[in-house]
Formats: sequence, C-alpha cells, structure tokens
Amino acid sequence: MLIAFRVDASHHIGAGHGMRCHTLAKSLKTMLQNWVPDIQMTFVATKGANLLLGLIREEGFGYIEVDAIASSVAHIPADLWIIDHYQLDQRFESELVNAGKKVMVIDDLANRDHRCDLLLDCNLTDNFTQRYQHLIPEKCEVLLGPQYALLREEFYLDGSGHQQTCSAAPRVLICFGGSDPVNMTTTALDALELCKESRLSADVVIGSSHRNKQDILERVSHCQHIDVHIDCAYMAALMRKADVMIGAGGSMHWERCISRLPGLVVTIAENQIESTVCVSKQEACVYAGHYNEVSAKCIASLLTAMLSDTGKLAAMAQQAGAILPAKAGTPEVCRQIIRHLLPEVNLVIQQRQQHQQQQQ
Repeated sequence: MLIAFRVDASHHIGAGHGMRCHTLAKSLKTMLQNWVPDIQMTFVATKGANLLLGLIREEGFGYIEVDAIASSVAHIPADLWIIDHYQLDQRFESELVNAGKKVMVIDDLANRDHRCDLLLDCNLTDNFTQRYQHLIPEKCEVLLGPQYALLREEFYLDGSGHQQTCSAAPRVLICFGGSDPVNMTTTALDALELCKESRLSADVVIGSSHRNKQDILERVSHCQHIDVHIDCAYMAALMRKADVMIGAGGSMHWERCISRLPGLVVTIAENQIESTVCVSKQEACVYAGHYNEVSAKCIASLLTAMLSDTGKLAAMAQQAGAILPAKAGTPEVCRQIIRHLLPEVNLVIQQRQQHQQQQQ
C-alpha cells in the first residue's frame, strides 16, 4: 500500500505544511505497519520546494518531484492521497477521485472548493464548524478544530504536558518555525535585550535552513543565558522547561496548548491571524500583532508584564490545556483516516482486536 503526500516546503512558504505532513506520515506508518507490512509513504513536491528533503529521506520515505504545482500526479500509483497545498483545489483533486483514489485534504483557509473524501482543518475560528459547509461534497467527512491538530510524537510522551509556574529565574522559549521567513527570531532577541528582567534565560529554536542562522549564532555566542537549538527534535522538552514562549501562530498554538505553555504570539502569515485572535480571546495567549507592526520594544513590554503576573500565567496555562486535551490530536486523526479512507484495513484491525479480546 502506498500513501502519497502532495506538499511543498520552501523558504518562501515555510516548512509548516511539510512538517505536519511528515508528522502524519510517521504516525500513520507506526499505526499501520503491524496490519499492513508493505505500507509505504512518499512525498510529492514541486521542483525546488525541497526544504525538508533531508528529513523525509532520513525517515525512509520516498520523494518525487513534479515540474509545477498543478502538474498531474496520475503516474504515481498511490492508494491514498493526502494533499496539503493552498494552491491546489478541486481541479487537481478531481483527477485523483475520478481515477478511484481516496483523497484527504489538509486546509486552513476555507477559501476554495475541494473534492475529497476527508478534510482536516485544526484551526480554531469563530465559525470553525461551518467554514466548509459549501466547499466540499455532501458525503465528505470533516475533522475540524484543535482536537485534530497534527502534533509530533514527543508531545504524547509521559510528562509532556504538565503546567509551568514562573520560577525565580524565568525561562523564555523563542521559535518562529524552522525557516522563519520574516526573521522574527532576531526581533525577539532584540526584545530580550530590552527586557528589564535581568535573570531571564532563553532557548532559541531555528532550522538549519534559517537565512540568518550565522548572525543569530554569532549574536548569542557571548550570551551565557541563551541557548540556540538547530533542527530541534525535542521541542516538547523545551516547552516543559519554559515559562513563556515567544512564537508564531499556526500549528505552534496547539503545541503550546497541549504543553500548557502561555504564549506571546506574533503572527508571521495572514492565515495565522484569525485563529490567534480566537486563542487570545480564550486567554490562552497574548497576541502582540502581525509581524510588520510589532517592534522589539512592544514584545519586551508585553513579556515583562506577563512574567510579573504569575497568577495570570497559571490561568493561561489552564486555558491552553482546555483547548487541546493531552491525548487528542495526531493519534485521533490517524484513527479517523483508517476508519474513513482505509475501510479494509479498519475491518482487519477490528477483527484481530476482537479475536485478541476473545482469547483473553
């Protein structure tokens, strides 16, 4: 069985789409390999949009390039297609459906028609349950809301979600994604220099593809209280250590929520704004604004206020945990994919589980 992911990752669009598909591919493979020994995952990307190529190959997944975003993929013999691309819609999906393929779409925008069997949008918006009402086929199943957020395995390990309390020496986590296309990491570092909290320490997470990586490394090389982590594979552990995170919106909201970590959020893409406003309304984060209107001085002022009010930080942590319970997210998405898109596999799993129960 072959499951194919149509997704791009580049400096221009960032690594978020690719990372969440990579997370889903790993979890699906883990869940299916006991039932489908020949399960294979492959990623299909536009030529040049290969920011995560090393990570994909390191996991043993296949990788295929196509010439353009809308290029046909009919020559790839996948049983199930998972599509995560803002520039693809029902025109691309229809070719696959007409060929008898199962199609799942991961979306955030709700701004175009889709033709698919299953749609996932984990965003929290004012009308998130009705966003796709007129954009998908009547029989399409939907997975909507943060409870279906695609989080990496590390966020489900024991102790990954306990509540933080502000310590005598506060620790801040800074991360704006692997590529951070607008370089908010540097602005956040400027804010730390302006912050009046002299005991402050920080972890800074960037990807090896970050365009300002060398400047950031040079800048913090003389700062004993700041540690830089490149291509970090232990984000959950850093979140457990932190009192506040300065970061982007998007999927990072749900990582913070399941970790019960208060966030000081700067959105770095238009599609992050609506969900960030909603999370802020639920008092699970402080929204500083969009990147082009947020200064280092603004971040420093908000951070100082947050760290000085431990009661408010504790309340924010509790609100974050209510948005995304500890066992929700990726495992449930995998179960729903198997249930709705892989019925034969689902039947085998149910039969074997019933047989095991009868033997006990």
